[in-house]
Formats: sequence, structure tokens, C-alpha cells
Amino acid sequence: MPSLIQRRMAIDRQRLSGLYFVTGSVVFIVLCGLNVVDHRLNGFVIGQGLIGVAWLIIGLVTRRRARKAMVAFESAEGVGAGVQPPRTPREQNQHD
Repeated sequence: MPSLIQRRMAIDRQRLSGLYFVTGSVVFIVLCGLNVVDHRLNGFVIGQGLIGVAWLIIGLVTRRRARKAMVAFESAEGVGAGVQPPRTPREQNQHD
């Protein structure tokens, strides 16, 4: 079974991938909108807009699942479970 740190990191990766999908979708939708404003409506632009909308849905669903997973993880293991405190440079020199 993965450790608490590994489980939290997996949930954070899921959250970040959702954020990347949302960011990419915004870029695609803005580019599609700019092409429509410039009167360039063709199959490529429509496809670009549809990909942007699909990525937006995927990103929002992924972020929602990650949030639910984090709530379930913290309710089962406690708030702050799996968080490793940062090491200062002085501590790193003593351990290395």
C-alpha cells in the first residue's frame, strides 16, 4: 500500500492535470473566438472550439474528482496527513 505522502502526491497530480486541461481549453477557446471574430469560420476552427470545450469538461471533472479524493483522504487519515515539512538548507547539510 502506498504511503500517505505518495497518496497525497497522486491526488495532487490529478488536481494539476485538471488544471492543465482547463488552461489548455481556455487557450483553444480564445483562439477559436479570435478566428470567429476575424470571420475565419471553417472546419479547423470549429474542431478547435470543440476540443477546447471537451478539454474544459475533462479538466473540471478531473479537478472535482481530485477535490473529492482529497476530502475523503483527509477525513480518513486526518487533515495534513502525508504533508512533509520542508527542510532548511542547514538541515540538508547535516543529513547529507
